[in-house]
Amino acid sequence: MNKHTGNFRLQIVDEVRAFAADSLVGIELIQALNGVHPIEIKNALVSAGEEPLLERAFGELNISGPVLKEILRDDNPVLSFWPFTSSCARQISDIVSEYETVALLGVPTVFGVLKERLMRRAHTILFDTDDYLFRGKTTEGYIQCDVLSAAPSQYENQFDVVLGDPPWYLEEYCSWLRTAVGLARPGGRVIFVLFPPNIRDTSKIERNEILTIARQLLLDVEFLPSGALYETPSFEQIELIRNGISPIDWRTAQFFVGRVPLNKGRLVPSGKSESSNNWIERRIGCGRIFVRAEPADIATFLEPADGKSRFLSSPSRRDRGRNRSNVISSRGHGLCCSDPRLLVDLLGRVHEAVDIENIGGGLDRESGLLLEAVAADLWPRFISVQPKDELV
Repeated sequence: MNKHTGNFRLQIVDEVRAFAADSLVGIELIQALNGVHPIEIKNALVSAGEEPLLERAFGELNISGPVLKEILRDDNPVLSFWPFTSSCARQISDIVSEYETVALLGVPTVFGVLKERLMRRAHTILFDTDDYLFRGKTTEGYIQCDVLSAAPSQYENQFDVVLGDPPWYLEEYCSWLRTAVGLARPGGRVIFVLFPPNIRDTSKIERNEILTIARQLLLDVEFLPSGALYETPSFEQIELIRNGISPIDWRTAQFFVGRVPLNKGRLVPSGKSESSNNWIERRIGCGRIFVRAEPADIATFLEPADGKSRFLSSPSRRDRGRNRSNVISSRGHGLCCSDPRLLVDLLGRVHEAVDIENIGGGLDRESGLLLEAVAADLWPRFISVQPKDELV
């Protein structure tokens, strides 16, 4: 979630009022705001003293009591992974399935659909960093690599169509887009997601820059009539519930498509940002926890990154708490740790649920209690979440 300026928040209130007057409420109202996070909408209305408007606009999406939530898949906040809904993945697979050779960048859900529908087709390849959905399996067509650094060179100029969904940050789009053009054969197609215009104050400018780059690399760039709909990932579900909002699938985006020039040159990706290689992953029960090797400059062993709660208020990399965190989880935790190596060792000792009681032994009291609480949150498939719970 990216926080907006005060003027934009006033604009949010005006637009919500207008939509509600036209009987547009709930998910439809949120999606009509073109990328504004539901928590930002709620905060804007509360700050303006518009609680009755909030009740009318959000309706049944408001949560006032504890929620027992089943986490069906623990997603990856390090890679900013927001998966397509199953219906959206099927719709996208229909678009690309007419091509003989298909490359997918960071869209494992589409890959799963295509593998089911097109088992006879040998050349559908997924390039992705996270092997969570394929771990322990031999998956034909899955290539684990960092798309920011380019796909393996033997795949250059091999694909009729390349579909990509990069993290919604301008600094990564250039690298992903250049990787896609490198994979596509001359005359092939590149289809990319473009984030909505209101996700942050700078997003309209960033969208224009992305389209400018796309038109420099591709011919006949245009928007597709169908759009993208995303599942709310596990780490954001917790964030929404803690802010009293039902964990709905609200996030949408557009697709643009372009044709690769016949005389394309060799493209070298640039503008690489934070690499996932700096993070060590460990499994705790059903959950995932990621630890960055660089220690945090804090007096204790472990503390909440935002100073209030063990849960982050936002998974966005631009969030101050998220930026401070060198420990984050698939359930939305954000912590600072002064000794990441010791933490990884402690996490490796948790093999059964009873091990959680002793995981904090030998640490200072507050750090030990915090570590045990995080491990207990991660272990079960179901997690109980209290809106506005600030307990560490």
